[in-house]
Amino acid sequence: MEATEARALEALNKLIKYNRDVNHNLYVDRDLLDITIKINELVVDNSRMREQLRKLDE
Repeated sequence: MEATEARALEALNKLIKYNRDVNHNLYVDRDLLDITIKINELVVDNSRMREQLRKLDE
């Protein structure tokens, strides 16, 4: 029974480590997504400002 418990504990520890890794990757992916969204918003804002400047120059 002791060997079975040791294997179960080892499997549980691996599962916990895997879960931590997955959670870390999700946070990193979320941060990258937030950054990408912000960059896209800035590009759109920049395009709008260029369009407004072009209209003013006409």
